[in-house]
Amino acid sequence: MSSDPPKPCPYCGIPVTGSPHGCTGLFKEIMTAPAESALDELPPEARPFESDETRKLNDYILVEQIGKGGMGTVWKAWDRKLTRWVAIKFLLVAEDEDVLRFQREAKLAARLRHPNIAPIYEVGEAPATQAGQQTRHYLCMEYIDGSTMAGLDSLIPGPDKFKGTVSAGAAN
Repeated sequence: MSSDPPKPCPYCGIPVTGSPHGCTGLFKEIMTAPAESALDELPPEARPFESDETRKLNDYILVEQIGKGGMGTVWKAWDRKLTRWVAIKFLLVAEDEDVLRFQREAKLAARLRHPNIAPIYEVGEAPATQAGQQTRHYLCMEYIDGSTMAGLDSLIPGPDKFKGTVSAGAAN
């Protein structure tokens, strides 16, 4: 059985065997950083929305709508508490059956651990922001910068080739 040679940690450069998440240099750097550090800075992209109450959801600042479908919308948001980018998916409809399906999706996704599935951080209800508006259900997950599934469809030749592949995989 051969072991892989140590590789430099992408964060601090110290040679590490295995995952860089176990890097002692990185841990030391984090633990010796001043209490108020660059970790607490609001990214420039989120600053214009910092005081906009319509763009706040608990500890999140909604920065940009990045997707919309028949069931909901997805926003790129800044998590002020943990200082990281997240994706927040809002359910557009409020029928009981749709809410139950949405909650089931969140529970199932939260149990999965796979490199191609974004981890779920939180599920909840957003209070109405206007009179007569219904409570909005949401789930918060890891934000992954990249192409959307719709964007990938245009890269594959043939009509609906990607969509058919996804549908066939989902049916299995």
